[in-house]
Amino acid sequence: MRPRRKPASAPLPVPDSSNSAAMDGDTEEMSDVNESSGDQNVDDQIHSTDTHSSVNDDDNDDNDGDDDDDGEEDNDSDESSDLVDSDSDSDDMHAMLDYSSDEALDNTEAIPVPLPDELAELAAGRDDGEGNGDDDDVVQAILRAREKHRNHPPAIECEDGVSSLSFHPEEQLIAIGTFTGDVLVYGYSDEACELKYTHELHMKSIRDVEFSKDGKSLISCSKDKSILMADAETGKLTQLWDQAHTSPVHTLYILDENRFCSGCEEGYVKLWDKRKKDSIFSLRAMEDIVTAMVSTPQNKHLAVACGGTITSINLNARKIQVQSEEYEHDFTCLGLFRHDSKLLAGSSKGTMYVFNWGEFGLHCEEFTGSKQPVTCLLPVTETVAVTGWEDGKLRATHLFPHQPLGIVGQHDFEVECLDISNDGTLVASAAAAGGHIKFWNIKYIEEVKISCQKKKKRKSELNLPSSTVRNRGDFFSGLAGPS
Repeated sequence: MRPRRKPASAPLPVPDSSNSAAMDGDTEEMSDVNESSGDQNVDDQIHSTDTHSSVNDDDNDDNDGDDDDDGEEDNDSDESSDLVDSDSDSDDMHAMLDYSSDEALDNTEAIPVPLPDELAELAAGRDDGEGNGDDDDVVQAILRAREKHRNHPPAIECEDGVSSLSFHPEEQLIAIGTFTGDVLVYGYSDEACELKYTHELHMKSIRDVEFSKDGKSLISCSKDKSILMADAETGKLTQLWDQAHTSPVHTLYILDENRFCSGCEEGYVKLWDKRKKDSIFSLRAMEDIVTAMVSTPQNKHLAVACGGTITSINLNARKIQVQSEEYEHDFTCLGLFRHDSKLLAGSSKGTMYVFNWGEFGLHCEEFTGSKQPVTCLLPVTETVAVTGWEDGKLRATHLFPHQPLGIVGQHDFEVECLDISNDGTLVASAAAAGGHIKFWNIKYIEEVKISCQKKKKRKSELNLPSSTVRNRGDFFSGLAGPS
């Protein structure tokens, strides 16, 4: 049985002078008796002295948590020595587990404390005990990383899940469509995000939400087959199309101040005017889900991604103008580049295809990126696209010439949706699970220089400045400086 430990704060007993004198006398008498025949009374005194000394040693071991015997020799038998060693080992283990004692902690190894994600990689590989305190370059670098100035809003946590995002065209507001049918409007800054409005609009999950061109209204579509328009501040309904489609409405595209298009899961595309109760016309692109739509500022033609085809609809003539050959994999997203002369289409295969605008019969270029499906894409400049992938990463790609730039950011799950702020400096993204909306400052992309020479090193997995993950060589490159 392990002896009961005394509290660390309890003082050690201090023997008085009389006891010390008695012990000295006993010791002298013990020495005399050992030289003589060995009287029984003196043996009892010797036994009493040894017992008293052992008790003092045990008390000192319990209070100090020390394995040493203070330089005293043990004259007991081998069996007694083994027993003492066993008790010392158990006391050592008990001292390691007793976190209430400062002395016990001093005699145990330091327990590593986990660092935040952005600091863990900086401190990796650094042995304990190295460095000179404040003079250690590694310590200073970690402290600087902690004090790094924030250049983007903090993440927003949404318990109801996120299905769609839309930035306000003028103000620092972002609308979030949820799986419960609500639209949340947040104000954002580099320091904080604040919930401004909560609009309960649909009975089922929202599939897409968009601000109107002037930012005064919100237009949303839902799995409940409805489309509605509401005031962005009050949430008051201004227009409702209860059974807009015969199947769940999947996507919206805003054309101008009054008109917008919608696409459903059965391949139908409809043109709407907010001043009218019924749709202007309806066409069926294919017998599959309409995943994306896009048009030029002239709004003459609408490009529609539906299954494995790209379909061009003439909005003025209200008919299908041209349709691409059917690809083996589905198109998932669309974007316009090079002053609206090029259409980029992402696919479930991970390949991105470039079409000349108005010539959708066959693609003119294709880029093979990650083997993961492309879930969404966003034009950030005339030649750079940010794409969301099934592996949870946001990647930046320069298109003309084609060159992967690296990773903009990352999620733990598949990227569900993307949008870019009205000033073009922030990208917001949301994952299919987890309910987190993250912001990424992409202002640095304007300064990226592209080399026409092909490099051996792959850049598709290079972490860009907005990413929360550091490249292995970035940290140590900052340590090398002039002596």
